[in-house]
Formats: sequence, C-alpha cells, structure tokens
Amino acid sequence: MDGDPAVESELDSFSLILPLPFRIAFILVLGVWAWGVNLHYLYLLKIDVPSLIKYSSRTSSPLPHHQRTYALATTVTGPLLISLFFFWTLTRGNPAAVLSWDIIPQSYLFLLCLFFLIPYKRLSPHGRFRFLTTLKRVSIGGIAEAQDGRFGDILLADVLTSYSKVLGDLFVSLCMFLSSGKSSTDKPDRACGGTYIDRSE
Repeated sequence: MDGDPAVESELDSFSLILPLPFRIAFILVLGVWAWGVNLHYLYLLKIDVPSLIKYSSRTSSPLPHHQRTYALATTVTGPLLISLFFFWTLTRGNPAAVLSWDIIPQSYLFLLCLFFLIPYKRLSPHGRFRFLTTLKRVSIGGIAEAQDGRFGDILLADVLTSYSKVLGDLFVSLCMFLSSGKSSTDKPDRACGGTYIDRSE
C-alpha cells in the first residue's frame, strides 16, 4: 500500500497529522477543559453552579469544583498527548502507516470511556456517576424534576445537541475500525453503519 496513489488522494495533509479519531478525542477533551473554564468563571462571579444543578459533592476535598474539573481534564489530556506522540513517531506522515496504526487513536478513545466509567476516587467519582446518570436519562428523552436538577439536565441536553456531529463521527470511526478492509484513520466513510443509524442532515 506504500506509495499507492489512491491512498495519497484520500488522505489530506491535515488527516495525516490528526486523523478523525484523534479529532474526536481532541474535541471531547476540549469539552472537559471548557466546562472547567465555565465553572471557574462563574466561581469568580460568585455564582454557585452546583446549587443551580442540584449537585452535592460527597467528597471532603477543599478544592472548588472547577479545580477538580481541571484535574480530570489534565488526567485525560496526558494520555492523549502520549498517544499523539507515538502515532506521529510511528507514522511520520506516511499515508500507509497512518492507515495501519488506527489502533492507537481508537485505544485512546476506549481509555477515555474508561476514565468516566471506572470509579477512581481521585477523579471525582460522584461527579462522573452523576454525569453518567444524567446522560442516561436525557439520552432517552427524560428530564428531571426541578428539585432533582432539571437545569443540569437541560444544560447536558444542550451540550449533546452541540456535540451531535462529534458523536456521529465517533460512531463512524468505531464502525470503520470494526469493519473488515477499512481503517478508522482513513477518509471518513459517512455511510458506514447506515443500517443502524441515520446520519442524514
């Protein structure tokens, strides 16, 4: 496949550096940092966001919520940078190598999911559990009552709407990775998995 003109024409220079799975990961991680920045800004304005979304932390940490969010963001950013370093070292901009090493970005996406699923005490386990519980509720069309954090549900539903294309690309990336003869670092095949999900705009 090395030097194949078909490969050369499919992958542009940007995709050789930052293929689709890494772009998805970057946007997801950026979202965690953005939430931390929002919490920090509102904290400086003396706005109590946890009270607005009916979130009560079960930890005894004296750190404000935005600093704990920054800690989580830092934790998920480190492996992303390491993955990128290994990917760039192994591929060196070679199209065939980029297609061959799609396991690296896909492994990071899997690791990112584990960060939110594993109840590791130093990474705000209650906050991550609350996020997953709320995600489950709003993803099937449910909204909590006002006393149970309705405002937080609305915020998350709005974020999911904004991230709809990213989540669609995440599905496409996984579909391409699992499909025989395809690579998730190749040019995105938007028709992949069309039997299970409608991505028409």
